[in-house]
Amino acid sequence: MNDRDPFAVAVIPLDVKAVSRRAVLQRGLMAGMLVPFATFFVDHRSYAAAMALTPLTQEEPTAKARGYMLKSEKADQHCDNCTLYRGKPGDPEGGCLIFPAKSVASGAWCKSWVKRPT
Repeated sequence: MNDRDPFAVAVIPLDVKAVSRRAVLQRGLMAGMLVPFATFFVDHRSYAAAMALTPLTQEEPTAKARGYMLKSEKADQHCDNCTLYRGKPGDPEGGCLIFPAKSVASGAWCKSWVKRPT
């Protein structure tokens, strides 16, 4: 309280104990140690379903702009040997950095094709 200002109020109630830095640090470290166990409570199936890729079609505007073809006309250029392809070797389809949230056929091709280094 301020003796000069009759309308001033105390910000901190008088019955609250001060918390030491040591207590804050200890509680923070204990909370930090519990974070890895939080993964047991997360439903990983719903995360995987949200991350499911939908197949890219040639009619989509981005595919048209990039000249996407489901079957490559060039024998040595296809998504499976492109640097931007994110599928595993031998998979029929996989992700691509050019088409986010879409899957592309491993035998497809587009203008953004870049040879994967060997």
